[in-house]
Amino acid sequence: MDHDQELEMEALEGILNDTSAEPIKLSYGLLKLITDNFSNKIGQGGFGVVYQGDLRNGLVAVKRSNGLKVTDKQFMDEIKCLKSINHKNIVRFLGYCADTQEEVMPLDGTYVMAGERNRLFCFEYVSNGNIRQYLQQENPHGDDWFGRYLMIRGICHGLRYLHDNKINHLDLKPENIMLDGQMEPKITDFGLSRLLEQGQSTLVTEHIVGTLRYIAPEIIDKGEISFKADIYALGIIIIELLTGISLISLQNWDESLDMECPGMRKCTEIAHKCTQPDKHNRPTVHEVISDLDELESIIPRPCVNQIYKRTVVMLPARSLTIGQVDNPHYWSWIPDPDFRFGQCVELLSVYNLKVSREIAPKDLPGPATGYTVYLVYKHLYKLGGSALKDLVQTASILLGQRVIATSKVSLHPLPTWEQADVTYPTMRRDGWLELRLGEFSNEGVMTIQLFHENPYNRLSDIIIKGMEVRSH
Repeated sequence: MDHDQELEMEALEGILNDTSAEPIKLSYGLLKLITDNFSNKIGQGGFGVVYQGDLRNGLVAVKRSNGLKVTDKQFMDEIKCLKSINHKNIVRFLGYCADTQEEVMPLDGTYVMAGERNRLFCFEYVSNGNIRQYLQQENPHGDDWFGRYLMIRGICHGLRYLHDNKINHLDLKPENIMLDGQMEPKITDFGLSRLLEQGQSTLVTEHIVGTLRYIAPEIIDKGEISFKADIYALGIIIIELLTGISLISLQNWDESLDMECPGMRKCTEIAHKCTQPDKHNRPTVHEVISDLDELESIIPRPCVNQIYKRTVVMLPARSLTIGQVDNPHYWSWIPDPDFRFGQCVELLSVYNLKVSREIAPKDLPGPATGYTVYLVYKHLYKLGGSALKDLVQTASILLGQRVIATSKVSLHPLPTWEQADVTYPTMRRDGWLELRLGEFSNEGVMTIQLFHENPYNRLSDIIIKGMEVRSH
């Protein structure tokens, strides 16, 4: 890394830490460097490929636009939209690159200058994939109705922000709504978006683009574009979150839903309104949010708490600190089998290990009397792998530099004999093991750590998904 790239890297890392910072222009060389020459692909769409970028203080996502499909006008339109928005339910835009790499090449007996257009965007990294991937899981978070309700509400708030800023998204679909480590939805991909002029409410187009299932009837029939087109797509997404399936027909889709649940009944009514064929009969996003607010004002207080209270938060492996490992061959990053955008830590051969995570109040599920932290992992049981049986590790909770709790734990679910003072893992329904590391109340910033040090017994063939915090 040269001096200019070092300064650029520091600037990008500063923007990643400062949610109020303005996006900046980035060099092609820096984006090539942080993506390891565009080798770590984490997503792909019709207009480009998304790569993971590694900074010293976190991760970013780098979208490389398809130069043959994206014109300079489309690129500038997308930047214009992205630079004007900053909201917790919209993926943060960190920077862009507009670069042309020129080279002298032979042509018809002479030489000409040939250029390759590079058009790239840099965004915050969102760890839990998108809503499509969430819905495609075999049992997406079980009966987590409140989690899905919070997704619906978050999408609505992000869309309200866009419409208030005169931005028509025009490609709203589950693939374009990401989920962060706390399953908070974030709208992304503004490649088809339009920034309406003041006083302008409708546009007419001859070019119909997008995903057919989410395109409003008036766009298909008349080429009319308005905010009500986004509302139609929102209705389809709500239906898919309510039913758990990709919509095929708008007929009788709600027959299998539990209408005894007031929240599900209200969201079903909203979905029906949003997917009306006549756009004039669809609500605005403000009216949708007003309906949700009304729901939360009339249902019993315990239910309101259930709607708002996140009882579980997964802190992904990428947010953990893997310490006391000097050789990178001891452990590596691998794709998370549950989420295409996530990563897990695989321990290859470790004798000294500390896995830790600082947990601040913002990381917690919600107000509660106390919290329990679990390590979520798998053991591959390979031939010649680690002899976990009867090995004991130490789990600690620190408040600042002071140790406030410590316990003995074992990573093996089937010990030769169980020791009374050792905590053992249990198997979850999703196939992962969970090991209770400890409990704490919300007194401030806590550090949770798992410590293993044994020069005679190594840990290997273990995949760590993250730490899970549960309120009680």
